[in-house]
Amino acid sequence: MWNTGVVVVQGVLNESLRADVERLIQEELSNAGLEGAVEITLPTLQLGTIAPKFKDMQVLDAGADDEVKLRTTVEFIGDPAIVVAIQSKVTPRLLVRLTHFQLSGNLQFTLAPLLPQAPFVGAFSMLFMDTPSVRCVSLTRTLP
Repeated sequence: MWNTGVVVVQGVLNESLRADVERLIQEELSNAGLEGAVEITLPTLQLGTIAPKFKDMQVLDAGADDEVKLRTTVEFIGDPAIVVAIQSKVTPRLLVRLTHFQLSGNLQFTLAPLLPQAPFVGAFSMLFMDTPSVRCVSLTRTLP
């Protein structure tokens, strides 16, 4: 069931993950004194077969009758296949494959507007309440 849900929101996750990965890489390049990464893309984003774990689910009072807010702690220790392409001004394109990583953080889902008939929810959004913890367990360089 969770994997089906992940497939449905994969486009949203792709953009969110892409932004987070880009930010983390830029921070590490800056910390190492290596400026110049001009393009970072995700040619491959497959979230794998292991579903995330959701703990401590809370239903929040949203203050409105047409929305529901849920907060949870999410932990993902997965087997995704994510390829990050890094292109700098002075080096050839580098492809890095992330095959195992861990992500944890506090996540909030907002379901709004609530509808009186199926599908009962007009839209949903999700956001991390703070910067999630991301740990790459396995990185390998691949050929372009």
